Amino acid sequence: MNTENSANDVRSGQLNVDVRGLRLEDEASARAGHCELAEEGFTFLPFFEADEPWTAYLARAARLSSGEGLPPGFVPSSNL
Repeated sequence: MNTENSANDVRSGQLNVDVRGLRLEDEASARAGHCELAEEGFTFLPFFEADEPWTAYLARAARLSSGEGLPPGFVPSSNL
């Protein structure tokens, strides 16, 4: 992110946000967010298993997003 443009956006009342799916480098913050929100009864990472490798979770999330292997009653969705 360009810091100069970011500062100008804030002063003008505008904020640019990039929306994207989870990546390998998001592991620590996503796990922390999941744990923190779980304390409040909210599921941040659907179908997440704390003891699984992050790459396995990302692969499963991609499959579920495309509708592959969905449990009965679920529809495809994405974490953005």
